[in-house]
Amino acid sequence: MTMNSHHVCVFSWAIILLFAAGCAGEPAINAIDAADEPPALPIYSPASEQIPEQTPQPTPEPSPTPPPAPMVALTFDDGPARHTDAILDILEQYDARATFFVVGNRLERYRSTVERAAAAGHEIANHSYSHPHFPGQTDCFVTDELTATSAAIAAITGSSPPIYRPPFGATNERVIEISAELGYGIVKWTLDPLDWRDRDPEIIYNRVMTAVEDGSVIVLHDIHATTAAAVELIVPSLTEMGFRLVTVSELLEERYGGLEAGNIFGSYCAWRKWDE
Repeated sequence: MTMNSHHVCVFSWAIILLFAAGCAGEPAINAIDAADEPPALPIYSPASEQIPEQTPQPTPEPSPTPPPAPMVALTFDDGPARHTDAILDILEQYDARATFFVVGNRLERYRSTVERAAAAGHEIANHSYSHPHFPGQTDCFVTDELTATSAAIAAITGSSPPIYRPPFGATNERVIEISAELGYGIVKWTLDPLDWRDRDPEIIYNRVMTAVEDGSVIVLHDIHATTAAAVELIVPSLTEMGFRLVTVSELLEERYGGLEAGNIFGSYCAWRKWDE
């Protein structure tokens, strides 16, 4: 005969009561009266378990990472010049940064302007010493133009970035090889509003605003009064559109991990759309 779970529980309780009585020095119990049986232990069943109701909590949505703000690099060639300070004024007003590709033989004359630009966080980069057409020069001449300008920049600002813009944006295979040997990346541009040709602030402004996009590198020339006037229109408009105005090295680093020596970013053909 087998014992069900109820009988096992009753038997166990009887043994416990007998043991307890013996420990207390009370008379041994020889028989268990039915009235003295402990209540049967309830048989577990999932349905009998009372679980307090809980209000389901929504699964938290992961916080989306906001996309980076669009950025633009304004670059200025051929200075410094007497209009550069006016451009610095408008950049300062809007907390904007830019890159000035400077000509080495102009630096000493406008030393205070260069110091001001560097102190404000703008980038001062190499645009040759005398603005020659590099492909028509000897290797030694190109090397001297670049090294002399970098030295002049470093003498004023304390350092010179490892990038340069060749005069006219002109390069050939040998110029690229020299650049690589000297440790320079070559920066051209992606948007040219032809401020050097069409001296009209409205035309310059409209061309920039028509073609600008995230990652644009815009070439301008701070030697022209009309360019300075156009910048007064361009900078607030780009800022209102949500663009970050950064140096070209900041743009290249954030978007492309920098620019290796001997590599070229941009093109000198980016102006042709205006004549189509």
